[in-house]
Amino acid sequence: MKDLPTIQPTYRHPEYSSYNWMQHVGADEAVDPYHFGKSLVDQIAATPGQTIGTHTYCHLSCLEEGVTIEAFKADLEAAKRVAARRDLPIQSIVYPRNQSSPAHFQAAQEVGIDVYRGNETHYIYRADARGDEGLGRRALRLLDAYVNLTGHHTVSWAAIRQSSPYNVPSSRFLRPYVPALRFLDRLKVRRIKRSMTHAAKRGEVFHLWWHPHNFGKQVSENMALLGEIIAHYETLHQTYQFESLSMEEVADRCRPAVVSTQERHG
Repeated sequence: MKDLPTIQPTYRHPEYSSYNWMQHVGADEAVDPYHFGKSLVDQIAATPGQTIGTHTYCHLSCLEEGVTIEAFKADLEAAKRVAARRDLPIQSIVYPRNQSSPAHFQAAQEVGIDVYRGNETHYIYRADARGDEGLGRRALRLLDAYVNLTGHHTVSWAAIRQSSPYNVPSSRFLRPYVPALRFLDRLKVRRIKRSMTHAAKRGEVFHLWWHPHNFGKQVSENMALLGEIIAHYETLHQTYQFESLSMEEVADRCRPAVVSTQERHG
């Protein structure tokens, strides 16, 4: 609370604002584990190969009416202040609801965030405010999870190096297990594995992501699907020297002073 941004968004739709939930926040993590996560952050920070980025201070939806660049920048500054007290340098951002624009990239870079997860380069994944994407695009994204409609969405290291800040774009969202769609899971995993193989053979970057809470239900089924993907990664690692890197590690390899002899990413 003491790190609230100096400028706050004034959403045209107030229900989009996370500040409306402040009154529901409990005293601490022991009594309100849904609003506090220090122990989880500590666990992640202590795990080799893991890094801490930002998802903004207040889950700020950048493209909604009433959200200014000034409010976005103040939000990131607040997030960095909180992290700095834990000695957590924040280099990367994942934009809430995948809403962003070049102006937001520049503002983030001005406060020291130099790598982000961009969207797939296809119109069905275009960044839009809520309500602007339509049911048609959402339906196509769902179908694209099972059948290759829009390509592999892998990216070359050269393309990442040429972006500023560094864009490590999404290749595939790992949709959670849904009992009603379980008969399609083979297609979903095959789609991911084929794109991983495509990236490994070409020495490109494949970026798989999901929300942690997506695995909150049907945990064993979701972990089984993830396990199959990890097993495929291990095969690609042995065959093509495919690597698993954080976004920060990708950015580090792209900096002008760094000359990498191995450019493989999982």
